[in-house]
Amino acid sequence: MGSSKVRVAIVGACVIVVGLVAIAIVSGKADTPGPGSEEVGVRTADVRSPEGQLQSASADISARTASQPGEEIPATHLLTNHERVLRHEALPCTPADEPTNFDVYSAGPSVAGVPLEGFTRRCGGTTPVDEPPANFTNYIYGDCDTGGGESGCEPPLEIQSWPACQRSLADYSFEGKPMPYRRLPDLGGAEVVEIDFEYGPRIEVYTGSSTIVIFAGNRALAMKALEQLRSQQGDAAPATIAGELKGGQTDQGLAPPIDGATEGEVAC
Repeated sequence: MGSSKVRVAIVGACVIVVGLVAIAIVSGKADTPGPGSEEVGVRTADVRSPEGQLQSASADISARTASQPGEEIPATHLLTNHERVLRHEALPCTPADEPTNFDVYSAGPSVAGVPLEGFTRRCGGTTPVDEPPANFTNYIYGDCDTGGGESGCEPPLEIQSWPACQRSLADYSFEGKPMPYRRLPDLGGAEVVEIDFEYGPRIEVYTGSSTIVIFAGNRALAMKALEQLRSQQGDAAPATIAGELKGGQTDQGLAPPIDGATEGEVAC
C-alpha cells in the first residue's frame, strides 16, 4: 500500500515537470523572432522604449491581467514579420550590411559636442496583432553611466528612422483618443511635431516615406539634433561610424511627407 502511494506521488511529480517544460517551450517560441528577423548592432545599448510607446497591446494586456479573479483573459494573437509583410503592414527586413528599403537619417558625426557612439538596426520578430512591428535604424550619441550598479541607462541622444507605413502620428493614442501634440516649424517641407510623454517630450519628423524619432535627455539637445538632420540613404548600407556620416542639414531642408504618411494611411 505504501509503495503504491509512492508510485502515485512520483507519477504526479513527473506530470507537473512535463507540464512546466511544455509551458517554457511555448513561451520560448513566442519570444523567438520569426523568419527574416534581423537585429544587428555595431554597438549594443539599452535604448529607451525602442518601439516608442506606439498604439500597442501593452495597455490592453495590463488591463487583462488586472481582471477580476476567475474572469477569462482573451488570448494574445501573435504575427511574425513575414505575416505582416503579406498583410502589407510591414516592409521586408533588410540586414544591417545592406541598403534599407526606406530613407535613413542621422544628425551627423556629433551634436552639440556629443559624439556618435553606436548604431543599431532592428527589424522583424513576432509581435501582438495590435502592436506595430519594430523596423528601425538607431544612431546613438554619447554614452551613459549606470552609476550605482544599475542594470541599464539611457544615452543622451538617439535618432531613429522608421518607414512611414510602420510608424506615423496616427499611431499615438491614449484611452482610445489621439494624444495631444504641438506643431513645430517645418524643416523645408517636412512636418515636425512634439509629443509629451510621462518621462519627457519627444520630437518626430515626417519626411518622404520615413518617420524620424528624436529621443533626448534635454530639449535643447533634441532641437540641435533637429537642425542637423540629414539623409544617409544611398546605394550602400547606412553609415555606422562617425567618420562615414554626412554633415549638417542641406540648405533645402527635408522633403514633405508622402500623402497619407501622418494619417497612417500608407500601406507597406
